[in-house]
Amino acid sequence: MAQGFSREPGTHGPLEEVPKRAARKITLWAVAIALGGFLLGFDTGVISGAPLYVRQDFALSSLEQSSVVSVLLTGAVVGSVLSGKPADRIGRRRTLGLAGLVLLGGTAVVIFADGFLMLLTGRIVLGLSVGAAPATVPVYLSGIRGRLLTLNQLMITVGILAAYLVNLAFSTGEQWRAMFAVGAVPAALLVAATLWLLPESPQWPITHGRAEVAHRGITTLIGKDAAGQIDRALHQRLRSRQ
Repeated sequence: MAQGFSREPGTHGPLEEVPKRAARKITLWAVAIALGGFLLGFDTGVISGAPLYVRQDFALSSLEQSSVVSVLLTGAVVGSVLSGKPADRIGRRRTLGLAGLVLLGGTAVVIFADGFLMLLTGRIVLGLSVGAAPATVPVYLSGIRGRLLTLNQLMITVGILAAYLVNLAFSTGEQWRAMFAVGAVPAALLVAATLWLLPESPQWPITHGRAEVAHRGITTLIGKDAAGQIDRALHQRLRSRQ
């Protein structure tokens, strides 16, 4: 499933053969989509710089401190499992946008936490989001341009690196809330991208009986003749998977 319609994982996608102008636009879309992977890396890495200061502020025990660190991954497992049905029902774009909104909410809870339970709740909400977003990203990317699938893995790594740099920047002032607050920036960009920049992956409307929607989007991007060829390829791949 993660590779969309490709029989050769990571090498093909419905919009793989496109003009250079369209390819640049698709690459921009892919970078925006891969913000979901960046957020997974960031929220996994940012906690490495916060536990000492959180423990001091809230007088946490060792068990409570370790729970705050590890609960993100628990939430991520649940989020990745639960994200499949919404992605099929409402589309990859909307699912990714919802994940970004949930992450903004979780970040707000963490920033304004006044104790262990509120902080733990915020981390669980963050986990749900960072699990759902990267689970949706590979399917979304494969539907647009298969070779850009590796961008998701790259953005996860970049997110971890960014988290460490943010931790370094705010560690001198022991500003652990600011460390988490930075994560709201890429989350807001992801939500904005799903609202005003990103199209839905072309195979989703086709599988929901709205082939004309996919055709209009592809035609706008690459022209009528090329769109007809891609339409036929999409339908053929769908039939081969049934």
